[in-house]
Amino acid sequence: VIIRLSQDLDNGYRLGKMALALLEGLNAEDARPRVKWSFCSMLAFWKEPIQAINSVVRENIDESLKVGDNEYAVLSCGTLCRNNLFSGENLSSAAKEVTLAISMSSRLQQLNMHLALLSQHLSLLKLTGSDQEPFYGDIPIKNEDELLHYVLSKGKAATTRVLYLTKMFVAFWFKNYQEAVDMAAKCDSLGVFAYADVVMHAFYKGLISFHLARGANDDREKHLEGGRKALLSFQVWVKEKHASTWNFEHKLYILEAEWHFSNGEQDEAEVKYAAAIETARKHRFVNEEGLAFDLCSDFHTAFGNVEKAKS
Repeated sequence: VIIRLSQDLDNGYRLGKMALALLEGLNAEDARPRVKWSFCSMLAFWKEPIQAINSVVRENIDESLKVGDNEYAVLSCGTLCRNNLFSGENLSSAAKEVTLAISMSSRLQQLNMHLALLSQHLSLLKLTGSDQEPFYGDIPIKNEDELLHYVLSKGKAATTRVLYLTKMFVAFWFKNYQEAVDMAAKCDSLGVFAYADVVMHAFYKGLISFHLARGANDDREKHLEGGRKALLSFQVWVKEKHASTWNFEHKLYILEAEWHFSNGEQDEAEVKYAAAIETARKHRFVNEEGLAFDLCSDFHTAFGNVEKAKS
């Protein structure tokens, strides 16, 4: 609640750790899965390496099942799979984990998270270039468009939000920028609730905006302002709110590099791309290390530095 109302990351995280410690002291096994999921899903990402959070989330799945809390077992599966997607986990391994989570959510009859997991699975099939024909039992879905139609027909706003965010993410990686910006707008229309999703939404919306600004004429200032807002969010989170440098620093460097690129500031952009690559590698975000390399190559190509673009 503190983070949602004031973005007081330090006190929100401190109170979350206190809640966990109290539960341990009281031996309140039935309440632990809900509190631990809330902490891992909404608080820990701001302060702890996302890769380390995953080990705690895995424990929470087992603890939830042990006390019969099926809802939070499946919610924890969803958090784990989402973290895998955004933390640089091997995509084939991530797809296998989502498949197991889908099976659990179906068996335990947790429809909302089941549908969100289907979205992640379809995205991973696309990202890995799989020709696998998806089959999801009683739900007649074979692609993202059919899943979106199904979710909209059921009036599930929270799940619809997850689908739009995931489609935005995948469209960006496939350089389908118009689809990406459309999905970003639809996310905005519904709002973004989960806090890790707030971060990833801002990050990719910023990247999309900077790309569109460089190719636009009449709308250049509008797109540039969209990118600037995303950059400002990360500057505030890292420099004023003390968010985890492990999870945030390289993202900030990428956005700063894209800002300089979009404004024709070559020397400054090159320095920031190099910093982004180095920190993403150091913090084991192989996906965003690759992203920084790709964007840096586009930057060098745009300014005619062919040899640097190839390297």
